Parts: sequence; C-alpha cells; structure tokens
Amino acid sequence: MRFAHRTSMALAVASLLTGCATGTTQSPDPTVHFSAGTLLTAEEMTGVAQSGSLLDALQRLRPLWLTSRKTAPGVSMDGAPPVELPFLRDVPASAVREVRFERATSSVSRSRVSPTGDAIVGDMIFVTTRRGGGGH
Repeated sequence: MRFAHRTSMALAVASLLTGCATGTTQSPDPTVHFSAGTLLTAEEMTGVAQSGSLLDALQRLRPLWLTSRKTAPGVSMDGAPPVELPFLRDVPASAVREVRFERATSSVSRSRVSPTGDAIVGDMIFVTTRRGGGGH
C-alpha cells in the first residue's frame, strides 16, 4: 500500500514538473498558443493569423511584446528606421517571414537612432518580410 502511494506521488510530481518546464503558455482560445520568446515565424502564424495584419498576429501570439512595458515598442521593417507600433496594422501577416523582439535591456541590444536623429531607448520589434532582407 505504501509503495502504491509513493508511486502515485512520484507520478503527480513528475507531471507537475513537466507542465512547468514548457516555454509555451496556453491562451484562453484553445486554437492559439503563445510564447514569451523573442522570435515569431511565418510558420507559427499560419492558420492562426495569416489573414489579418501583423499587429493582429502579435496581439494573438505574442501579446507580452506589446504590453510588457509602459511604452509601446518601436518597429523596424527590413532594416528601415524605426516607426510607431500602429504601422503594423497596415502590414499583412502573410507578407512576413519572421519577427524578432529585443528588449532595451538585452545584451544584444544596440543604440538605435530615429529618422529625426533622436536616440531610441525602448524595446524594438524587427520585422523581416518575405521580400525583404534580414537586416536589423
């Protein structure tokens, strides 16, 4: 009897640890899985957000990128100078190859300059379209 109890406890603990070790979070919508990672690929958007804008896709698949700081992140598309986040409303998700997110505090982060010459201090979203290069 004690052996059966120990086995049950061990299985319960193992199940709990396995659930905590995954990097993906379940959203309230069972058809959507989102991650706090720093990369979003076209494959991840397929079937979930391909018919909408890139902003729609980010809101569904990487909501923490948009709401984790007091200010919205800047956006650079195909290596162009940064623009405001609402620009992504006009970018079809189907035109995007990948999206990368960099925190201002990231060790890979580097100084950025806006088209007006001002320094950019906040987080950034780097978009690479299917026709664009990989620069950022």
